[in-house]
Amino acid sequence: MKKKTLSLILALLMVVSLLPVSAFAASTVQSGTCGDNLTWTLDDAGVLTITGTGEMTSYPWSDYKDSVKSLVINDGIDRIPAGAFSGCTNLTEISIPSSVKTIFNGAFSLCGLTSLVIPSSVEIVGPGAFCECTALKNVNIEAALESIEIEMFRGCSSLESISFSNSVKLIESGAFSGCDALKEVYFDGTVAQCALIDVRDGNDVLENVIVYCSQDYPFSDIADSGYRDYISIGKELGIVNGYPDGTYRPNNPVTRAQYITMLHNMCGNPQVITPGLLYHDAGTIPDAYLNAVKWGVVTGIIKGYGDNTFRPNKEISRAEMAAFSYRFIKYIVDGEPTDELKADCNFRDSASIANDFREAVNVCANLGIIQGFPDGSFRPNATANRGQAATILVRVAASLGS
Repeated sequence: MKKKTLSLILALLMVVSLLPVSAFAASTVQSGTCGDNLTWTLDDAGVLTITGTGEMTSYPWSDYKDSVKSLVINDGIDRIPAGAFSGCTNLTEISIPSSVKTIFNGAFSLCGLTSLVIPSSVEIVGPGAFCECTALKNVNIEAALESIEIEMFRGCSSLESISFSNSVKLIESGAFSGCDALKEVYFDGTVAQCALIDVRDGNDVLENVIVYCSQDYPFSDIADSGYRDYISIGKELGIVNGYPDGTYRPNNPVTRAQYITMLHNMCGNPQVITPGLLYHDAGTIPDAYLNAVKWGVVTGIIKGYGDNTFRPNKEISRAEMAAFSYRFIKYIVDGEPTDELKADCNFRDSASIANDFREAVNVCANLGIIQGFPDGSFRPNATANRGQAATILVRVAASLGS
């Protein structure tokens, strides 16, 4: 009995060895064209393959969408049209080539995808591109997108994690609506960059996720500073800068010329053409701050002293910093604050605030731009350091909606 069984197995193996390889390969079930230079095939294993170059102009596979399990788009196709693969509920795998630049609205909506990689070549992903992909769990956006569009992942109820780059500045309305399983966001940037992302309505789920930022802080010496978040945001907004050695030196004092330069940065460093400054000490203004000082004079943000000096290298006081900031706000909004904002803030040492600075201090305090000390004092004549300056400047930007 054993010999007969062995002989039967050997005979079967011989027959198998004589069969052509094609006998075991998936066979084409459907095929055709989907553009001037594009062809498509769907085999009996459910693999939809699109080859050629140019634009997809039709989606004939939609008649067989329940049979599509995997999608291979060969290099040469630069756009995936709106709704091209919508409703392919059994489509669990896609391979997007580096030639693709645009994925249009709803291109993969209602698909059965479980994971997704959007390659770095992609420049635009349209609204709802992957909405209602209820089996989708993980998304890696390698592309340098500026925004995650309206309802891009709406209804992806199994989505647990997503990663995207620091190029993202906007998360549009409802981009993650219904993504109730989302737990983790991996952001390829700093905490400050992440904090500046404009998140629109309908993304409440993002309030409860854990965000992992790949980078720490933009300067090497601010991790232990109480001003680190403001400094980081100020750097991201282009308001403050560090030193060539990569430090910020948050405890260093700030001069009058440096502070007006930071305000000038907030305005985008506009150039000023003037015949020159009339201050007696104009020659002592460092070149790096000269244009900013000129701008400050032209806009009325800064004023000199009674002896017609500016004293650019003098350490700025807290009262002066409030005054510069207040005049800057008035310049930007081109108006006067309300009486409510001018109301006295009742610092313990209000009497020591010079009359020239009192209104500025009150308005800035009422706007939440400046704060007093735990003992209730303001200490108008104390000097400000670089960490405090960054904090005030970011609050000024926030008050203006920047």
